[in-house]
Amino acid sequence: MATKKSQECGSIYDLAKQTGLSTSTISRVLNQRGRISTETRQRVLAAARAAGFRPRAAVRQQTVALVIDRMRYASFGGFVTSIVTHLICELAAYDMSVEVYTEDNLDQLGTRFIDGVIALTWDPTSISKLQSLKNVPIILINRPNFPGLSTVATDHKQGGEMVAEYLIKHGHENIAFLGEEQDWGAKQRIAGFENILAKNKIKSSNLHIGFTEHQPVYGALKRLLTQKPTAIFLAGEDLTIEAIYVLNSVLNTKIPQNISVVGLESPKVSQFVQPPMTSLAQPLNNLASETLNLLREQIDKNSSKPQHIMIDNQLVERESVTHI
Repeated sequence: MATKKSQECGSIYDLAKQTGLSTSTISRVLNQRGRISTETRQRVLAAARAAGFRPRAAVRQQTVALVIDRMRYASFGGFVTSIVTHLICELAAYDMSVEVYTEDNLDQLGTRFIDGVIALTWDPTSISKLQSLKNVPIILINRPNFPGLSTVATDHKQGGEMVAEYLIKHGHENIAFLGEEQDWGAKQRIAGFENILAKNKIKSSNLHIGFTEHQPVYGALKRLLTQKPTAIFLAGEDLTIEAIYVLNSVLNTKIPQNISVVGLESPKVSQFVQPPMTSLAQPLNNLASETLNLLREQIDKNSSKPQHIMIDNQLVERESVTHI
């Protein structure tokens, strides 16, 4: 029977033969010692991943790269901070180590021995770099439709349908939609809204759409209010506080007396604004656990074949919607 050491050496010799490099170079790369060029390091790690080989020092603990957008982390703090917290707790529970990357140091990812990647990134350049990684399971959160990458996402179309059904049930048929940008999530929520309007024989023109991508919240709200909506869906985690302030204190539009409001759930915020906000909640615990379950499954099977999981939203009813 071969010893553990001879098995490891055999693997190193195999990698050396495959890459055309010396065994000492292979050893320095795998043990992260000495000065090795980025190109050589990437060659060795790609060959090692393809062979399912791990250096002896790394066998005890798996390492996951967590990729986030630095600027998005600052601007979309509520959602991103919460999901990152859930992910780190889940990873710690499985004794998996974490390395954090942003767009600033993502190029270094290819030089590290990483078992898998979880990405909370909306940056096309970052996603393109992830697509270039070989033989590494990669899970995108809330960013489907990228070839070669697995995704775990909230079903935003189902969320739009849920809010539309709730507002129509409360008598609202002239409804405003305010989003942060015209991305996949916003388009899916709007599609869900339009689907429910059609089912209830309400004209699609009764849905008035605005975004804050190129204008301030005040300007977007003021324009939408000219359509005299009886309800508005604030489709952005970080819109809620500013939008409520603008409606109540600047535009003198009281909630829910003058307009009903549904927001996106912002943890530890939505329940404390005045009035407490009826919200569409993304199940952050489920997003984190499903992401990690899928990643661990792919690591165990040594598979990076793309898989896609959709998770339903929940509606949290509070005091910001009135029946008309």
